[in-house]
Amino acid sequence: MEAFGLILLLILVPIIGLIIWIIFVPVYIKIDTQNNLFLISQRGTFHLSFTPVQKPHIKVKVLGILVPDSNKPKSKKEKKKKSKPLIKRSIRSWLFLIKALLKSFRVIR
Repeated sequence: MEAFGLILLLILVPIIGLIIWIIFVPVYIKIDTQNNLFLISQRGTFHLSFTPVQKPHIKVKVLGILVPDSNKPKSKKEKKKKSKPLIKRSIRSWLFLIKALLKSFRVIR
């Protein structure tokens, strides 16, 4: 039973501490209408910024971790594979090519 009480204590103390932190640390609200910027934050807990321009932009951080924007479609960047120029190939690749060409021919007598 002592181990169960210790585990319960180790779980509940951080949760209660976080709740007390949220209750007693002030929440800051900043509204800047000239720059179209709205901020709501609580030091160490969360930070939310909203910019209502042509495409509204919302940025949210919770406990220092940036929460990804779900409205923004994820685009896959296509990587183009660059082929090496024919002239700039290494000597080993040229030798391999020549050996492969010579092995492909058969001499019949």
